[in-house]
Amino acid sequence: TFISTINPVKTEVITAKELGRSACCDLAGCFNTQGSVHPTTTNIVTNAKELRILGLSGVYNQVLIDGFPLIQGLSYTYGISSIPGTLIKSIFVAKGANSVLQGYESISGQINVVLKQPDEDERLLLNVYLNSFGEHQYNLNYTQRWNNWSTLLAAHTTQPAQRRDSDKDDFLDLPLLTRYTIYNKWKYRDAGEWGLYSETGLRFVNEQRIGGQTAFDPDQDKGTANTYGQLVEYSQPEIYTKTGYRLDDYHHVVFYASGFHQKQESYYGTTHYQGTHTNAYLNLQYEYNWREKHQFKTGFSYRFLDLEEDISFGNDDLQRSYAGVYERQENIPGVFAENVFNWYDNQLTLITGLRYDHHNTFGWKATPRALLRANLSPATVARVSIGTGWRTVNLFSENINLLASSRDE
Repeated sequence: TFISTINPVKTEVITAKELGRSACCDLAGCFNTQGSVHPTTTNIVTNAKELRILGLSGVYNQVLIDGFPLIQGLSYTYGISSIPGTLIKSIFVAKGANSVLQGYESISGQINVVLKQPDEDERLLLNVYLNSFGEHQYNLNYTQRWNNWSTLLAAHTTQPAQRRDSDKDDFLDLPLLTRYTIYNKWKYRDAGEWGLYSETGLRFVNEQRIGGQTAFDPDQDKGTANTYGQLVEYSQPEIYTKTGYRLDDYHHVVFYASGFHQKQESYYGTTHYQGTHTNAYLNLQYEYNWREKHQFKTGFSYRFLDLEEDISFGNDDLQRSYAGVYERQENIPGVFAENVFNWYDNQLTLITGLRYDHHNTFGWKATPRALLRANLSPATVARVSIGTGWRTVNLFSENINLLASSRDE
């Protein structure tokens, strides 16, 4: 792990070599050997986790996959556990408010997970993992290159552990997890070359989690008070693409697009939860390097969210009142601009950025941010940053433990 000297924002880089030290199974387990990011369990029965920065809840930081916002909404609850560690090339962690280019979020920080590249990584990787609970995982990565094209095909599966109750409390020590993931990335040329380049990733994940009492049988007991248990089942296809054209050393145009669709059905005791989430993200950006020292970026973005959640109760003994269908749709177009000034051979750097977004419910929102970095000596760097951020709440997916409790609204 090292601090990047290229990025003006203080960015910690976790390399693949460091990930090997932590022997992680998935993204949630990639931070065991450093203290910037804290994986925290939000639901111990199903082992749902979130990533916290600066001690704040994970909802206040932004998790990006190859620079795309694919971990949000319904995917927030289990998304960070669905990325196998063998697919991760490096992780960039920045604290506090960051660039406005990726959006108006990242209030406490930003985590950008860079997946392996088909033109850089091993031709063939086989990986098998087994733990003392009996859970086993299998990973396969294969790359192929020809001319200007390269592709990466990755497959991953997790098979459930044995039903273990070491502390004799009648509850499973580890949830029974079954997961199937397939991922394919295509790359055409490199982003640093003049001319056209492109990178596209496709992924599909199907997952089931079973937790609760050792005698819980989901086929017989889900949604009933016979035996306490929790069952989570979801599937999610997703796609993202980055296509750009570098005219010369000064002018660069790039287009980003991503989307996913998750369908989830879960049982938390007698609580039945069904959710469907469709998400889309578009970003068209123009970059101009002026006077060979400064860099100006501007463009527009668009976000779309369609979320439907249906909550019902198998019995009404607790008299909870929040059963029903919750629907929400967001359309958020926005414009942004950011300038990076470099003086004295990059010893002094100033970043100023502003974005203006229109939410279909809350109206116009301005997000200004600025950062100043001064290299006082080869071993001393001073940074000052200021900015704002905002986000909308996904009540149930971000507080999934409430569905498992007896609390009312």
